Amino acid sequence: MKLFCVGLGSAVGGTARFALNQLPFEFGVGVFPVSTLIINLSGSLLIGYLLGSCGGSGAAGPHPHKWHFWMTGVCGGYTTFSAFSLQLLELIVSGHAQLAGFYAAASVGAGLIAVWIGISWALGRQATKK
Repeated sequence: MKLFCVGLGSAVGGTARFALNQLPFEFGVGVFPVSTLIINLSGSLLIGYLLGSCGGSGAAGPHPHKWHFWMTGVCGGYTTFSAFSLQLLELIVSGHAQLAGFYAAASVGAGLIAVWIGISWALGRQATKK
């Protein structure tokens, strides 16, 4: 059942990533991989929110199948470190070193902040429900 939940979640996340990844190319954003940045930051926000919502119980909590579906499946299928790494290298090789540095710093720095915001958001919602 865990494998099924991860697989189904990965299909949902991967499909959402593919759909969102198409948008900037239709609008002609240029060489900066804005779609991957948006995907990874929104995925970081989501995983932080989900972690905060589950009260830290994780996969050992009362709903392990939801954990595997959302955290491992959806968030894992949606976000993409491999695409980030490839795009970073492509920016460097094509002579856009400063843009590559900004992309790396924005992805990692803002990603950490997004996880923290997601956790804080979830915990704040739980506090107002009590």
